[in-house]
Amino acid sequence: MSKATKFVGRPRKYETPEEMQEVITQYFNECAEEGIYPTVSMLAYRLNMSRKELLDYEKCIELDTLKNCSLDMKREFSNTVKRSKQYIEAMYENKMVNTNTNVVGMIFCMKNNFNWVDKTEQVVENKTISVELED
Repeated sequence: MSKATKFVGRPRKYETPEEMQEVITQYFNECAEEGIYPTVSMLAYRLNMSRKELLDYEKCIELDTLKNCSLDMKREFSNTVKRSKQYIEAMYENKMVNTNTNVVGMIFCMKNNFNWVDKTEQVVENKTISVELED
């Protein structure tokens, strides 16, 4: 296989992580100006990709995608998406804690986008009763 055909497939949406960050920053600034909370789905839309594609950029090293990128560039793309999601997560968490809002939808978002889980603790006791019989 020649070097020219080594990397086959759809080209990346963004040549550099900095280019991607420009669109992300613009989206976050517009949300702040309009007084709305950013979402992962709208971030993906603004980046002209699906939510799954955005999440794939975050996990590009583990998924071995973005094959025409160096490992350092893959890390930068991944970190760009992670930081963006971290910002969205912090905004949602802030709203849940600091406002009197129905948080059911936000909790759903946190579970699906940020791996939050409900934890239930169960205590299991093993009580052994020992009976000795004499003849």
